Amino acid sequence: MNTYFSHNRLSASIEDGALRFKDAAGAMLRSPAEGYWSIATEWSGERPQGWMHAKIASVEEAPGGFVLRGSIQLPGGTCECRDSCEWRDDALFITRRWHYTGTSAMPHVTLSVRWQQPGGFGGVLLPGILYYGNPSGEASGAVPLLPTKTGSRGFYEEHRFPMPFASTEQGHTMGALHTLPSPVPSGERPDLWWSLGAEYLDNATELACYSGYVSSNGVDGAVKAGQRKWAQMPNSCMTLLPDMVVEKRFAIQVSSGVRHGSGFCPAVDYAIRFWQPTRIASIDGLELLRKKYTYALTRYHRKDGAAGSLFHPVGFPQPVEIVYGWCGRSETFGYAAPIIGSLCNDADWEARATESMDFLCKSPVDESGFCVRYDVEKTSWSGKDPVSQGQALETFTSALLDRQRHNLPIKQTWLDFARKNAEVFVARILKDEWRPVNTAEATLGAPIANAYLLFGDERMKRAALKIADYYMARHQDMREPYWGGTLDARCEDKEGAVSAMFAFYAAWSLTGDRKYLDAAAHATQVFLTYLQVWDIPMPPSRLADNHFQSRAWTAVSVQNMHLDVFGVFVVPLLWKIGRDMNRPDWQRLVVPMFVNCGQMTDIYGSQGEQIQHTNYAQRPPFEPLESLRGGYAETWMVFWMTAAFLNAGAQLTRLGVDFK
Repeated sequence: MNTYFSHNRLSASIEDGALRFKDAAGAMLRSPAEGYWSIATEWSGERPQGWMHAKIASVEEAPGGFVLRGSIQLPGGTCECRDSCEWRDDALFITRRWHYTGTSAMPHVTLSVRWQQPGGFGGVLLPGILYYGNPSGEASGAVPLLPTKTGSRGFYEEHRFPMPFASTEQGHTMGALHTLPSPVPSGERPDLWWSLGAEYLDNATELACYSGYVSSNGVDGAVKAGQRKWAQMPNSCMTLLPDMVVEKRFAIQVSSGVRHGSGFCPAVDYAIRFWQPTRIASIDGLELLRKKYTYALTRYHRKDGAAGSLFHPVGFPQPVEIVYGWCGRSETFGYAAPIIGSLCNDADWEARATESMDFLCKSPVDESGFCVRYDVEKTSWSGKDPVSQGQALETFTSALLDRQRHNLPIKQTWLDFARKNAEVFVARILKDEWRPVNTAEATLGAPIANAYLLFGDERMKRAALKIADYYMARHQDMREPYWGGTLDARCEDKEGAVSAMFAFYAAWSLTGDRKYLDAAAHATQVFLTYLQVWDIPMPPSRLADNHFQSRAWTAVSVQNMHLDVFGVFVVPLLWKIGRDMNRPDWQRLVVPMFVNCGQMTDIYGSQGEQIQHTNYAQRPPFEPLESLRGGYAETWMVFWMTAAFLNAGAQLTRLGVDFK
């Protein structure tokens, strides 16, 4: 039986009971040789065993696609298998149906969906979890890994995936398996979900999803339960009941002509088109901004010549500090207050912006730049790192440029501070021996570019372009994915990609050279893999109590697997890159990202940092495992979360984006 179907540049051929899905240039996913459908009938060592297979027995053409049928004789009776295949948006969308007609229950069963990309070990990307093997996070011992050797595998609960797909890249071809995430019916443990991931075979990379089976770092049944904590999730299988029908919906995608390190990009585009993550929570964006601003005023500190936003709320059992960049973002009022202060009913906005900028200029500067932490009680400065310095200086120099454009007064001390720090960083970056450890120093690209616009110093332009060129060469082929843009995760993370986005876009703005815009788009695609495009049903919990919608939030990193509002900081840049790339689909994400992250804001305007959408917690207790999902770290309220809304609200206002 040989049958052939085609749609646009795609084709599906059924030969000898197997299916090959290809595009016109030869990119391919195929079903496994041992069988189109596979069911495991035993469970041992936290892994499915006793596999039984079936090939395609019949093919029926149907409107918009075709239907495949077969059956597997299981120990308890027959399982009738049917795949309804439809052409949708340059992919093959499949509803797989298992109908167990046996008269006795069959425990310890695992159902599967498996597709193989032939060739060697593909470059695998699992959004929010694994980026081409996570090579940079390997030394930490705290992240999922996929070594390039036969037998390596990684399968993770679908609710860990911000974008629910697994992609693989071979040469200039890619393949992806997209799923509609769902819990497993008749699971043999609480809150059991389907899993998704990849495995390296002798001559192929297999993308698969299973009805519960998980595996990571060579350990079957292992899941990441904390920042450095792994846990076992036993009995991740199901029971087939008499006359039970199970369905799993998924799509397969192939594409040729992809650039090295960009094989995941068609899958990102497909996921955004499919999920359309633009549904906005029932929150008024302007009222949210005003609420955040009002709350920010309660964190504003004026005493003994110090002025800024407190890192922790008043009364928190930690040192009383004003922190710039990273988790503090005390520099925010200097930029945001002149733009949205009046809008948010702050009669004191001008003085607040002025004294905020004045106080940052008191930070001592040496050959390593300025300090980013001020201890209010000890009246002492400390702490220097390029992430915090770059983020703070980017906001500070953006405030100067905004004042320049809108004819607001600018103090010479502000200009001196910006110039002095820019010169410090430029001097280091222009040295031949400059070799940064990770993507963190990309954070300095945008403020140095801003400094060039302020002062016209060609050395500043050279340094900004050197940063962009360096990180383009280092990361765009994804042999070393963007990593280390945050302070608490030495691994692949979205903040590393965001640092690169800022640096590349700054270079594009200075030069108009398309290569920098394309680089910014690549980093944006990596950032978007952390964008939660679907709403995860929550178990009974704080999040379920509030009808929490996870859509348009962002996951943190391959180490810290919770949701937070960091994406809010990125929405103005995402909007600009979308505009310049003619990607209205990216621009449409901006308002939902801003508004939806306002969920869980309390009556005072505050919210906690960590949304536990999966079996992961930032702090103990980590057991029982099934209690973690739906948790909410409400008491960790460092200022950056509030600053994100003020910063983004001000920038969107300047861009003319209506977020109401």
